[in-house]
Amino acid sequence: MTIETISGEGYETQERVGFGKNSWLMIPFYADPELPGYKEAVGRFAGFIEHSKDITGLNLAVIDDGSGLTPDLLNNVPDRLITIPENMGKANAVRVGLNSLLNEPANNLGFLVQYDGDGDQASKDIPRVQKKIVEISRGNPEIPALVIGDRYSEELTVTPNPESVAYRQSLLTFFGSIARTLGHDENVRDWVSGARAYTRRYAKEFLAKSKSGRYGVECEQLVVASLVGANVATAPLTVSRPRDTSTLTSKWLQNFEVFLGYEDALRERGKGPLVDLVGNLVEMLKQEVDEFDVNLSPLGEETEMHFTRQGDRYTALIPPDYRAKIFDTERNFPFTIRKNI
Repeated sequence: MTIETISGEGYETQERVGFGKNSWLMIPFYADPELPGYKEAVGRFAGFIEHSKDITGLNLAVIDDGSGLTPDLLNNVPDRLITIPENMGKANAVRVGLNSLLNEPANNLGFLVQYDGDGDQASKDIPRVQKKIVEISRGNPEIPALVIGDRYSEELTVTPNPESVAYRQSLLTFFGSIARTLGHDENVRDWVSGARAYTRRYAKEFLAKSKSGRYGVECEQLVVASLVGANVATAPLTVSRPRDTSTLTSKWLQNFEVFLGYEDALRERGKGPLVDLVGNLVEMLKQEVDEFDVNLSPLGEETEMHFTRQGDRYTALIPPDYRAKIFDTERNFPFTIRKNI
């Protein structure tokens, strides 16, 4: 085995040379070396990537976001191990990985699968997103295209946590409305999923525009897909861990703030009402709102938004024109976010 070490721009690359295929599986990973469960986490990750590589046949790039990984710890499985000395967050890790894979002509990157390394999704579902990205791009890596793995598909083989079903289904309907407002199909609803694939052309477009923070990268990839006119589709996953019944406020903030980072471009494309709505959500979250919900009335009527802060209940109204433009549907659904305490 030949190991090549390349230094530059704050990270180092250790690469196993000699692979002819041009499609890659890219997995960012972080485990705190100071925590007691570090060795176990790295061991589980090593098994996960070995199985993933075996069943996909893809070249494997691991982006170590400050975990102190070495080829030996990973059983020499990765074809490329990119090490970021200090934890900088997932969005930065994805950008570093794309920069490494795209900017070396010898790679001739074709298709790329981006997968979380926390065990949230199973290795056996990777071929599902692989197949779908080839399908919607017609096998041409120069067509901008993005596929997102749906963790709530009807093909799940693991029963979801019953307590989270109503909460998550409400979010999915809301997220589907946002996707539709961006010009995508409403079935593109689980756009924060960590399982996804895209073409070389889309990877270049995203890397040129990306500026999101730690947890905003998946949302940003959806927004960029809208701005560059990429084909976007979903791939049903069969395995996903039981979902929580609430979501950290910080994660909501970092995802919703992505829209504000692209405010001018979105407004130029007639998405101003979406930016306004998301901006209001960001302001409420910054005030540490404990809970809010949206019960959508029939199309054309005012929609009430109720929220609670420090025990006090508030009501806000979404004007009919916002309601009609953003939620173009006759269906009613509740939307609730609870802050973890």
